[in-house]
Amino acid sequence: MMILPLIISSLIAGLAQLDAKQSGRMGSIALLYYFATTTIAVITGIILVLTIHPGDPAIKQNLGMETGGKNVSTVDTFLDLIRNMFPDNIVRATFGQVQTKYIKVRPKVVLANASYLAEVQAGLHDLEKPIVEYSDGMNVLGIITFCIAVGIVLSQLGHEGVRVVEFFATMDKVIMRLVMYIMHYSPIGIMCLIMGKILEIADLVDTAKMLALYMFTVLCGLAIHALITLPLIYFVLTKKNPFLFMRGMLDAWITA
Repeated sequence: MMILPLIISSLIAGLAQLDAKQSGRMGSIALLYYFATTTIAVITGIILVLTIHPGDPAIKQNLGMETGGKNVSTVDTFLDLIRNMFPDNIVRATFGQVQTKYIKVRPKVVLANASYLAEVQAGLHDLEKPIVEYSDGMNVLGIITFCIAVGIVLSQLGHEGVRVVEFFATMDKVIMRLVMYIMHYSPIGIMCLIMGKILEIADLVDTAKMLALYMFTVLCGLAIHALITLPLIYFVLTKKNPFLFMRGMLDAWITA
């Protein structure tokens, strides 16, 4: 509920109050940084999952077995990334993102001889046809791209866009205040959600073991990304102590 307004208001307000050249350069750097860190995070997650194998042990036995349907290629993944970066409908991007899937299609054959047609169709195999579908989940990349573009244009308008900039700046303060209020009462809601899910579990011991292994994998990934990957990138680019910078970002990290 708060993530989408927070992203929109903070990005537009922040970029609109910068110089046009500076904000354009910052937007390009932000996109490049997002691509780089996302790629590294995905690689880290894949390595950890293949190493630790969290989840149901029965699933491991089916790894590598064909389940029908063609695997999505690297090209499809890259094209999905481009499609999500430039969504055709910004409203839909708030709750859906593009994903390529493959469906089986029977090739059509038109012949005059019915018996020969039956023989031909019997020897045909279904073809894999790629289709683009929308899956549930906010398209963060598309929203960020849109907000960066709006922020840059507002900074170029000068005095004509002051009212709009003030609106988003005020909205950013309002959302941050709401986030602080929610954080004070969030432990109660989180406790109720967890207790409700625990009561629905049939085999608590096995589920707890799988959940503990999953949590360990996630925490390892977050620790590697936050304490090794990001500080290393900061040190390589700035030649400064990354942990001093991270200490100044502590409030933002806690909010996130």
